[in-house]
Amino acid sequence: MQTKFLISLLVILLSILTIKNTWDFYFSSSNNSLNNILRKSVIEQSEKNSELLEKNKNLENEIRSMQNNISFAESYSRENLDMVFPNEILVEINQKADQDE
Repeated sequence: MQTKFLISLLVILLSILTIKNTWDFYFSSSNNSLNNILRKSVIEQSEKNSELLEKNKNLENEIRSMQNNISFAESYSRENLDMVFPNEILVEINQKADQDE
């Protein structure tokens, strides 16, 4: 008889503790503040993502325009790769030497 009473008391106590912990987990103020922090973080990350998507679209458009523009390819080749057309002479000017004099 006493063991049945102790077991039922233990079950009741465990049930009460489980209910209390579940309530605290879902409805406590600390979890609400954490939830708010996480929501703000998600909003900030979404804004950053949309900004990066816009930058990516702009870069893709820039790349397409560069690929389709012959004059860009020519100016890039001349300025960055020191390429010239046949029968042209490349003249390099050393700016450091000009400044020293």
